[in-house]
Amino acid sequence: GGITATRMFGQETTVQNHFEALNEKTKAAWLRTVFHFSLFFSIVDMVIHLTQAGLLYVGGSAILDGSITFGVFAQFWIYLSMITDPIKELGEKYNVLQSAFASSERVFQILDQPIDPVPAERPRSSPRGPAALSCEHLEFAYRDGPAVLRDVSFEVPAGRTIAIVGPTGAGKSTVLTMLSRLQDPDSGAVRLDGVDLRELDLDDLRQRIAVVPQDVFLFAGSILENVRLFDPSISEDRVRTALESVGAIEFVMERAGGLHAEVEERGATFSLGEKQLLSFARAIATDPDVLVLDEATASIDTESEVRIQRALALLLRDRTCVVVAHRLSTVRDAHQILVMRDGRIAEHGDHVELMARGGLYREMHDRAAVG
Repeated sequence: GGITATRMFGQETTVQNHFEALNEKTKAAWLRTVFHFSLFFSIVDMVIHLTQAGLLYVGGSAILDGSITFGVFAQFWIYLSMITDPIKELGEKYNVLQSAFASSERVFQILDQPIDPVPAERPRSSPRGPAALSCEHLEFAYRDGPAVLRDVSFEVPAGRTIAIVGPTGAGKSTVLTMLSRLQDPDSGAVRLDGVDLRELDLDDLRQRIAVVPQDVFLFAGSILENVRLFDPSISEDRVRTALESVGAIEFVMERAGGLHAEVEERGATFSLGEKQLLSFARAIATDPDVLVLDEATASIDTESEVRIQRALALLLRDRTCVVVAHRLSTVRDAHQILVMRDGRIAEHGDHVELMARGGLYREMHDRAAVG
């Protein structure tokens, strides 16, 4: 995945040396494994052959002095073979079992991971319809790191658009993970229509909230299946309408197969802008009540952004929307803008109010204008 960056910065030799070191460790591990396997089977064979030699010595002596007949000795020899063959099989199965134990250990490490987020014991359903969001005194930190969110509170009335802006590391994207419940806050609550997300059924919640991320992942398959995410309840006509609404239908139909054109793993044959447009169509095709945009226009050219803004003006008419953006031009028309800094809401208001206030938002706007 990092071959392009490796070649751009001329680090082929460094990476090759790194892989050679890993290969040497792998070779040494395999040699130890083969050595122990060969040693184990050699010992088993040696013990069996020594037993056979002992049987020949004792049995042969007994035949010579007339203690037993040759037929009795032959029976003992056959019995010995019937005993040693299963012992060899057990040795083989033991090695297979050891390999299975090593693989099972990795599987159980994954299975033993705690479920996150923890589903509600008695989840409440969340009916579709106009949705209101609210965040109440959110506090959050990643593991043992510093606090990312500090007492963040705001409300998004049903059908309104709220934008979150601020410098890198201010906590904007973290807030969005709370809204779709990819993370639970350390304290505080996120509510949908007045109900804590931790009390809702996750399937209902994810059907009502669609997220357009900054980094888009496309699966191997077709464009159709990537837009509807393998959900057969979403028709082909609905997918086509979603693509038309975001201005992606043109480049889709130019490809051989149109909607059924092949998509390689991670969308290797698509540009960043094209993948972002497909991500928009994917969100719109689900007909969500809440649309969450996380730097969704960062990889789109100005012309495509204008088309999407026009489409969103129609699509967001009856939907609640939360937008995170660095481009302040994309949030000017939001009903309310939250300006975050150091995990807190430093300012809030619409574009005109914040510009008149002359605070952090005005500084960011003037800096962007100069740039």
